[in-house]
Amino acid sequence: MNTRSKNWANRLRCILCFVVTLLLNGLSARGSQPNYSVCFPSTAWFGTPAPTISVDGVLTDSAWQDAFKYDFGGGTSPVVVMRGIRGPNNNLFISIEANGLDILDTHTLVVLAFDPDGTRQHLQRIHIYPVNLGAVEGTNFPVNSFEYWGHGQNATTNAWNGPVAIDTASGLPSWLGPANVRVSYHTDATNGPWHWYLEMNIPTRSTPNPSAPPSVLDEVQVPTSGPFGLYVDVFRVKTISGGATLVPSYWPSNAPENGCGVGSCFPDSRTPDPSLWGTATLDPACGGASVTLAPPFFDNVFTNNSPNSKIALNAANSFSAYVQNTSIDASSGTAVGVPVQLTSTFTIANWGLPSSASWGLVPTTPPGPTVQTNPITSASIDANACTGPTNNNNPACLLKIGPWTLSTSEQATYASANMAHQCIRVLIAPAAGSNALILNSTVQRNMDFGNASKFERTAEVSAKGYPLPPHETEQLFDLHIITKKEVLTQAQIDAENANSTTQFQVGLQRDAHHVVSQLTWILEGCRRTGSYLTIKDQRMEICEGVGSFGYVIRHTGKTAVENWKMELTGPGLEKVPGRDDAYKLHVPPEGLATLTTRLEPKENKVPFSNRVAVFLDLGIGVPHGTFGSAFNTGFSLNAGLEYIATSRFSAEGVFGYHHFRPNAGSTLDLYQFSANGKFYLTSGGSLRPFVNGGVGGYKFSGNSTYFGGNFGAGVLREFGQHWGLQAAYNFHAINTPGETTKFSTVQGGLRFVF
Repeated sequence: MNTRSKNWANRLRCILCFVVTLLLNGLSARGSQPNYSVCFPSTAWFGTPAPTISVDGVLTDSAWQDAFKYDFGGGTSPVVVMRGIRGPNNNLFISIEANGLDILDTHTLVVLAFDPDGTRQHLQRIHIYPVNLGAVEGTNFPVNSFEYWGHGQNATTNAWNGPVAIDTASGLPSWLGPANVRVSYHTDATNGPWHWYLEMNIPTRSTPNPSAPPSVLDEVQVPTSGPFGLYVDVFRVKTISGGATLVPSYWPSNAPENGCGVGSCFPDSRTPDPSLWGTATLDPACGGASVTLAPPFFDNVFTNNSPNSKIALNAANSFSAYVQNTSIDASSGTAVGVPVQLTSTFTIANWGLPSSASWGLVPTTPPGPTVQTNPITSASIDANACTGPTNNNNPACLLKIGPWTLSTSEQATYASANMAHQCIRVLIAPAAGSNALILNSTVQRNMDFGNASKFERTAEVSAKGYPLPPHETEQLFDLHIITKKEVLTQAQIDAENANSTTQFQVGLQRDAHHVVSQLTWILEGCRRTGSYLTIKDQRMEICEGVGSFGYVIRHTGKTAVENWKMELTGPGLEKVPGRDDAYKLHVPPEGLATLTTRLEPKENKVPFSNRVAVFLDLGIGVPHGTFGSAFNTGFSLNAGLEYIATSRFSAEGVFGYHHFRPNAGSTLDLYQFSANGKFYLTSGGSLRPFVNGGVGGYKFSGNSTYFGGNFGAGVLREFGQHWGLQAAYNFHAINTPGETTKFSTVQGGLRFVF
């Protein structure tokens, strides 16, 4: 409290700036934001229990599956996700998760604000600090602390009325405690990235709360029918450029809680005016329509090209997006699916981190958004047509536009870009006359896919349209690389083959002797604004999120990838010292920066138990030239030992016995002792072609041993981890006196790995 008193001048200045801004924009009582509405469905409609506020229920508690879900990121990386559902006695269960963090910091802040009636007299706001000091991976922790305002807003100054309950002060409502608010922390691997999961059980009342202190409010006032105001802001803390920055995510997305320029202020003076908030409801018409990218498939937005994020210069392009519809009507007390009609607008930009000024409208005839002619239907909650994470086999869930063939000028515009892939953004809205609720209205497809030993792509980061921060001559971006490395199970592959036809080629196989390694590589960016907030006595710059892009790379081999070589280069790029996942990027005003990503897998060494194979091949030997004039085709046998050095290369020791029948005279027995190398053309799969060659000694029966060599090609068909069949052709040349002895062998046989 003493620090706040010392900084009262800064706080007052921020409040005055805020009031002036409101007056300039002509803001008054809470208005309606139809594009920002959520509905809290009731667990009673589904016959399910309320969520349990303990452990990481978002991940393990099935009661959250019927909640509304809002993705603040709207694209490649779900940076912040909010869920909400209504339990017994109209309690509101709200979950917020934050992802892709490089640190768990105690200054992390969640802001929740409620406006039950638009009068400003009963506004309530809660600040929640979910991260505890010394937070470690685990579940079911109490949160760090709270701040609470419970008695509305002064109509003249717009200041929130006190008293303000801070931390464990006596004025804090009893429901703000460990029984109702819990947090969990999780990391994907050593050194992150980190995630935290906040769960809340908020008791409500429909009758008005007292509008003046000192009453303690143990419920949040919300009406049982009709809309009420809701505002959510989540300040993630990151440490990319050294020192902490705040990366805000807010709902509604057009109502940011900004900082105060080069000065500083407190979050309690920066909550937007209630007229800018979204609306929420407990009504029985609930759910909504969404466009999302759904991991692990990421391909709910695509073109008709290959790769499916590409725009063709000289061919017709069509654009598609799959919609999820969870709209329901529970007026009868039972949840029933409701169809909705939507409009959709498709825009494109060069791959990477485009600014708002970089997007161009996909042309339509006539110009404008397309209307979905067939309703996005939802037949019933138990068997919905469009509620799964992917709906790629259901055309009823498809929004589509096109075909579009680029004009000469458009070809010139896009020819200068990296045409391997483009950013695609989709915006949905209710069609004329439709009362559809929209949850996630916007999604960006910024994911690309590859199956290659080496992967390379370029991307643009745009500074077009961004105002320069005070006293700066360039735009500074913080870039954070988030990776996830995994080995796919057969169940994951089967699920993908069943659900996805647009991302990777279907029919991907994995067996006991081959593994599929996958790297998900995401670059998340934010723009330094020169605007600051002071949270718990620490002044931090606001870094405005500018989106993300990324790649999913797969490698099939004998063993899992031991290490992925990852490289990011480009003009203006500066690696943060001591960090492999953090960069600064300097971009001139209104300029563009080009970044190149290179990804390459390095396999684990093959375990010794899987490194050695024995083989036995039988076939024929065919003599050539002068040798062929003296002898006929005969019997050929090879036996040997194979050392599997990598998934694609083996060294072999070969013993061969070749028996040739003469045209006249005695038969010839030829013994071969060779050291061979074998190179497989694929690192995985059950059918593996190879080339081979080597040198050694060839001993003729009753004669001397001569130096010779062989080379050839063949194919190996593997059955499980140990057994295989192989067939091969080899040409042999022996340095005998007078004339080189030449013959070929065609053989097939068994191979066993032990």
